[in-house]
Amino acid sequence: MKQETDLDIDEMKRHDHIHESFASNAELRKRYIRTKREPGHRIFANRSLQLDRIKFSDFDMDYTLALYKSPEFEE
Repeated sequence: MKQETDLDIDEMKRHDHIHESFASNAELRKRYIRTKREPGHRIFANRSLQLDRIKFSDFDMDYTLALYKSPEFEE
């Protein structure tokens, strides 16, 4: 019966083998490069933008998930 530490080492070896096989597969790398989006089609987040100073806002029904604080808009 294997000890718990032996199982961890075996799992790590299996993970390393899987990682090496994917990293060395040229076809997967080509597929990844093809599916990578152009900068103009990527989604970026700006966490330093302060939305609490915006007095009015509108929504363009694109199903964007966002929370807005707009007490002035509600009045």
